[in-house]
Amino acid sequence: GDKAKNYAVIILPPLTLVIIGGIGRFTLPFFSGVTRLLGDGIKHLLTLQPIILTILIAMIFACLVVSPVTSVGVALAINIDGIASGAANLGICACGFTLAIAGWAVNSKGVCFAHFIGSPKISMANIFAKPKIMLPVLCSAAVSGVFAAILNIKGTAMSAGFGFSGLVGPLAHLATTNGSAFELLIVFAVIPIVSGFFFVKLFTKIVPIIKLEDYKLNL
Repeated sequence: GDKAKNYAVIILPPLTLVIIGGIGRFTLPFFSGVTRLLGDGIKHLLTLQPIILTILIAMIFACLVVSPVTSVGVALAINIDGIASGAANLGICACGFTLAIAGWAVNSKGVCFAHFIGSPKISMANIFAKPKIMLPVLCSAAVSGVFAAILNIKGTAMSAGFGFSGLVGPLAHLATTNGSAFELLIVFAVIPIVSGFFFVKLFTKIVPIIKLEDYKLNL
């Protein structure tokens, strides 16, 4: 508040680093264990039938990207690549687009765009407070996962976990396959946007178990 006055700009950065860094160091063993456990579970999924694999991977990474666990770190730790990497990226795309669509009426347009240009992780607090708002996200991710298997969308361990951010997911697919720009547009934008609109409307209007105000971010 007013206590530090003009010194706030000097005090806040080191204070924030010390406090947040301290919390991070204290919770490191817990989150390392969780990350290893998630990695082992995802590794097991890689043995499943392709469509089941891609659906589950897409849904898991849609959840990871809005959790305190790093989706990129998990992908690198288990060396996820090929179609599983593509599904992970599509799940994150679905998450970003769906949260942007759901929050379009209650958040600023900049905040909405930040969900897929930057990271959907900015909605983490809302999701922890009201987990049910993930229903449209998970359904949209499942749809995207199906198309990952049908259209053979691929990626690398380094690209999995980024989604649409920085165009890492789409460019990784281009680099590993002979895919076209049109295919990229359909899979990484059109499908997540259409399915996002559908499932947001389904759970807020047709089966109204979620309110659009639940997606409002206080930034």
